[in-house]
Amino acid sequence: MPARPFSSRRRQRPSPLPSRPSLPSLYRFTHRIGAPVWVNVHAAKGPMPLAPNHRVPGLGSALDIGGKRQYVRESPEEVRSAIAAAGGDVQPIPDEGLWVQGRETLREILGSLEAWDEELTTPE
Repeated sequence: MPARPFSSRRRQRPSPLPSRPSLPSLYRFTHRIGAPVWVNVHAAKGPMPLAPNHRVPGLGSALDIGGKRQYVRESPEEVRSAIAAAGGDVQPIPDEGLWVQGRETLREILGSLEAWDEELTTPE
């Protein structure tokens, strides 16, 4: 077999990913285990209240997107601010008394949403 000619061309390395996504309404939230959670906050609704069984270490708030609930470490104020800045569906900051006063109504409303983080249905 004839030898292949030597090529002086260097193999190009893939360019690194940009540190900021090109979609301006993408926002980086934090999953309860510390992983990044990128959300198009323009299409999000929140902050949403945390049900008592979702009050676990590492969770601060939740938001709804695409018919699912995403739980994040950020506070309700941080979630609200990010959604407001992108023109998303801003909700009032959840109040602790809300669960006491309207628990059954909220169960009906929230029961139709699927959680992104299924492991949160049974707290550790």
